[in-house]
Amino acid sequence: MMNDVSRIPLLSVSGLTVQFETADGPFQAVEDLTFEMHERERVAVVGESGSGKSMTMRSILRLVPRPGRIVSGDIHFAGKDVLRMRAKQMMALRGSEIALIFQDPMSSWNPVRTIGAQIREAMTLHSKVKPQAIRARAIELLKHVGISSPEKRVDAYPHEFSGGMRQRGMIGMGLANHPRLLIADEPTTALDVTVQDQVIRLLRDVNSVHGTALLVVTHNLALVASLCDRVIVMYAGRVVEQGTTEQIFNDPQHPYTWGLLKSVPRMDHAAGELLYGIPGQPIDPSLRLQGCRFQPRCAFREPRCEKEEPALEAVGENHLARCWVTMKCVDRAAAVIVEQATS
Repeated sequence: MMNDVSRIPLLSVSGLTVQFETADGPFQAVEDLTFEMHERERVAVVGESGSGKSMTMRSILRLVPRPGRIVSGDIHFAGKDVLRMRAKQMMALRGSEIALIFQDPMSSWNPVRTIGAQIREAMTLHSKVKPQAIRARAIELLKHVGISSPEKRVDAYPHEFSGGMRQRGMIGMGLANHPRLLIADEPTTALDVTVQDQVIRLLRDVNSVHGTALLVVTHNLALVASLCDRVIVMYAGRVVEQGTTEQIFNDPQHPYTWGLLKSVPRMDHAAGELLYGIPGQPIDPSLRLQGCRFQPRCAFREPRCEKEEPALEAVGENHLARCWVTMKCVDRAAAVIVEQATS
């Protein structure tokens, strides 16, 4: 789904910076982040652990844990200024218009309350369902997300659900109040491939049937390829590339994106061939590096990369990358070398 500037975005994030105070000085977990998404759109945010993905999602709902805080930027949802909302307004927004599926289905449920009670609480808080219909709605949600015997399971406790059932139940609770945006933070973590496929199919159904926009935080590129329209790639708190799923997978322009895709196991790999791994480690948050943050790990870096940080600029239609040496530059340089060698 292409970005249509003629429509008002459902979610607009501009210049967002999230900062934590540490003994070594301020650490910016997210820096100058800007993106938009529209109704019914399916957007993925990908990157390594520590890249700022989850902190971005928490910022949208103003759930940044202390001592972190949003120091600059704007967040608008359906035209409303989220950062200027009062506490009561934020409570109405969370779980109602925007729902969040937490990362770990094993620990996201309250272990001493039944599944049904927790789903009913989500509905009661926002008063979107009549009291006499709440239990029926909870059963309906469990059935919709593929829980067998929902009439019995609604009174079960979390430990009586498998990991996949807990995750599907969490999605059901997220849908309880018909949200316009569903944020899924690593929705396939710790699930086997069969259950992962079930979760992907369920999220796709949520989007197509209910019209709910999806913002998916993940490092699972298979999930991205099979579910999302557009991809935002983050590294060290910054967006390094942004484009449609087809652009990102077929024509990656940032070396980090290229490395992530090259690290994915492929069926056509030769027997005994080692998987590619991005060299080095994510940067130490206490370091104040000049230039591009990925350059210590980049195989294509140039002297300029160590001194100047590139801007996020267009490398194609609706395709942005933050790099002095995009993969197109690498391809052109390689072509020149081949031409010189054969002439």
